[in-house]
Order: sequence, then structure tokens, then C-alpha cells
Amino acid sequence: MTKDLVSCVVNFVGDIRLIGREQDIVDLVDLCCRFTNNDANLKVIAIMGMGGLGKTALAKHVSQAEQVKKFFNHQIIWLTVTPTFDLMNILSNMVARLYGIFSGNLDRQTLVLMLQAKLGKEKFLIVLDDGGIEHEVAWYPKASKYLNITVLNLEMIPKEIKNLFHLQSLQIQVVERSKPNLPPLICELAKLRHIYVNCSISIPKGLGYLTDLQTLPAINLKHDCGGTLSDLALFKKLGGLLEISGLDFINGEQARSLILADKTKVCHLILQWEPDCEQALQPNGSFFAKFEANEVLEALRPNENLFTLSIYNHGGTTFPTWLTAIVTPLQNLVSLEMRNYDGEGCLNLENFRFLHILSLDLHQLSKLWIISSTSRRKIFKRELVGLASLPCLNSLWTDELLPRDLGECSPVCKSLKLISLDDYDVETLPVQLQHLVLLTSLQINGFTRLEILPDWLGKFTFLKSLSLRNLPNLKRLPSQDAMQRLHNLTKFSSKTCPFLNDKLRRK
Repeated sequence: MTKDLVSCVVNFVGDIRLIGREQDIVDLVDLCCRFTNNDANLKVIAIMGMGGLGKTALAKHVSQAEQVKKFFNHQIIWLTVTPTFDLMNILSNMVARLYGIFSGNLDRQTLVLMLQAKLGKEKFLIVLDDGGIEHEVAWYPKASKYLNITVLNLEMIPKEIKNLFHLQSLQIQVVERSKPNLPPLICELAKLRHIYVNCSISIPKGLGYLTDLQTLPAINLKHDCGGTLSDLALFKKLGGLLEISGLDFINGEQARSLILADKTKVCHLILQWEPDCEQALQPNGSFFAKFEANEVLEALRPNENLFTLSIYNHGGTTFPTWLTAIVTPLQNLVSLEMRNYDGEGCLNLENFRFLHILSLDLHQLSKLWIISSTSRRKIFKRELVGLASLPCLNSLWTDELLPRDLGECSPVCKSLKLISLDDYDVETLPVQLQHLVLLTSLQINGFTRLEILPDWLGKFTFLKSLSLRNLPNLKRLPSQDAMQRLHNLTKFSSKTCPFLNDKLRRK
């Protein structure tokens, strides 16, 4: 790790002498250096006491002792712990220190494995500090490139931070998520490349000057802090995850000013409107209309290198053309998620040959429209075309009925392992489902008129998990013979299935 790394800025004591703690320092140094390479268990030394007694200062002096630095070969990691003790945050920060990378997107298992790989070979001293995060903050030299601070809220970021002229990476842990106001003084750090915040932020005035930015926290457009989406237009180096919420509060012209298609290094995109709010009040006093939602989403066409796309709470009426085109530009998508989405049109999934995960909650997609009350003819307002031909899809969440062309030879039958079917007003399960014999997890939710589960479910011999939710009229499982064929089934659950649960209790 580089000497420029700044991992703790709370209560930095420097060369301050501690009066009356000389023996405590000697004892702690002795404890730290007493461990041998044969010790199998992790050794923990706790310094406890009321706030303000100097616990952080004491630990700092011990960690700076020459005997300790030599014993641990200068491999000392100092981490700030919030009062809520976020274990994932601690693991993530440890990996970041040891490997010199951003680790915020890694899961717990990966973090643990990476730590084991490093910590199992050498001696490290790890200091976890929770002393008075809301009080004194002292700043490391102006040559510092990395800074990790913890504050109660974003308004408490000290103004002295603007003096760190060479700062490249700024990580902010916010304890109390209140106003998402990143102070404008951040924009004076011209060399800043990475900003990490554990909550969404508004765009501060002047953010556009930081043209070297590669990483941004989640952006919330609901609050006006002086900046606009156009401030992000010149961020050609922006990469990784880009999350934008509060899209109700902009129009199509403002959305186009982002020039999202030029952000060729952005590989994960989350676009979010306000939940349960069809008409969001605009700053100018006018009401947000559905056609404006269409225009905004159309203007936010991503780059062709995008891997994952999530769209939440879109209140418009159509899919964007960049999703429905005969040949979509998003050929590399591996994950597509659309939740609480009202758009109409034909979503041709044949375009997405590499899709692994598909999660759809398209409100109107599963609703049946009656064309004639006498003929009882029913049609679907929309249909997912091409789902059956996807060779990589392994997970599907949808409130859309399965495509009519799904058969036992369809490529998706060989890849799909998990399916969740939601909110159907039909009396039987879709017969196409029986072709997905390699399923390991099946979730059936909200079939309000479903009374019997068919015996052909016994074909699902690889099934490990079966979940039934909100099936108010379900009275019978498949036959005993069919259920016995599910010899891999280890997890079964039923909730809000009153008739079925009553029958199971009596048995």
C-alpha cells in the first residue's frame, strides 16, 4: 500500500504526548508483540472506556511504536467503525486497504476469501476505532491521495477538506442519512477521480469541473443543490455503476444533456422514478406527465457496452426504442430488471443473447383485456417475444405469462433454473411451464383463482425449492405419486394459502 493512504481522520493525535498513560502504552505494546506464528486463533485486545478518555490517542501511540511497526512489518490497518457496526463495510474497507482496490460491489463471501488469502500468510495489526466521530477531525498532509471519513451527515464535512489539493479518492461514510447535500467545496478538488458515499447525493454546483471523475455515488435529482445533469456531460471517464433516481423531476431535454451514450465505461445502470407517484410535482410547478416519462427514458439511451440495466417505477406508456428496436444496441446485457413499469409494446428478447437474469414487474403485462363480453375472447396487452430462444437465461421473475412458443426443445429450457410467476388471474398454471424440467427453484405468487397444482409438476425432479404465496383458492397439491418424484425437494413453503394450509395442518 502507498504511504499516501489515509484511512483514519478521526481524532488524529500526531506527536501529542499522553500524560499518565506511559505504562499503559508499554503494556499494550507488549501484548501486541507477544503473539507467535503458532497462534491459531485471532487475538483481540479491547480498549474500553467513556468517550473523551483518549482511547483513540492511546491506540494511535501504540500502533506508532517502533517495536510494534517492526513486529508487524509496518502492516497496520486502521479502520473507523460506525456506531451501527456495519460488518460488510468493515470487510469491504479491509479488502480496499489490503488490495488497493474499490471493493464496494463485492459480496461477503468474496470479501472473506480475499481477506483469508492475505491475512493467512502474514501478520497484520488491525485497529477498529469508534471514538467520537462527531468531534475533532484532523487532516493529513496535502500530499494525501486517499481519504476515508465518517460523519453524522453530509453537512458535517469540514471545510478543511478543500486543502487536500492532491486528493484522488474520497470515501464518505454517513451515519445519519438526512439531506443529500454534498458541499460545493468538494468541487475544488480538481484531481478527484473517485467519490464513494453510502447514500444518494444531489448534484452540487460546480461538479462538472471534476472532469477526471471515474466513480460517482448514486445521484438523486429530487433535491436542487445548484447542479444539473448537464454537469455530468463531460465525465467521459465515468465507469462502473451509475445510479440516477428522482427522474420525475427532469424533462427530456435535461435528460439528453447527460449524453449517457458517451459514457462507454459505464457497465451497470440503474434508472429510478419516484415510487407510487404517477404525478410528481416539478420544480416549476407543472405536473409530470406520462409522455414526459417516455421522453426522459428515450433520452437516457445507454452505451452499447452496458452489462446490467435496472429500471424502477417508470410511469410512462411505452418502451424506449433502444430496447424494442429490431436490433437493439444493448447486445451485451446479462441482466435486465424492470420493476413497477407500465410501458407498452413488444419487448423482443431475441436481441439479448447473453441475458442471464431477467426480472420483470410490468404492471399491465399480465392483465387480460376482454374484447367481447359475449365471446369471452381475451388477449394480452403485450407479449414477451423471444424469451424461449434465450440460451443463457438462468433466472426469471415476471408477471407476464410464459410465451406461447415455449417448447421442450427451446434453448431457455436448458438454462433456466429459477422462475417466479406473479399475479395471474387465471385458473391453471401455464402449460408451457412443464417444459422447464431443469428448474431448481419455483415460486408461484398471487394466482388468485388457482385451485389445483397439476401432476405434471412431478416432472421437476431437479426442483429443490417450491414456494407458494398468496394463493387464496388453492386446495390441493399434486398427487402423492407426483410429489414423491420430487426427491431433490428440500425446501417447501406456503403462505397466505388458507385452504391448503388448513388441509396440511389436519394431515
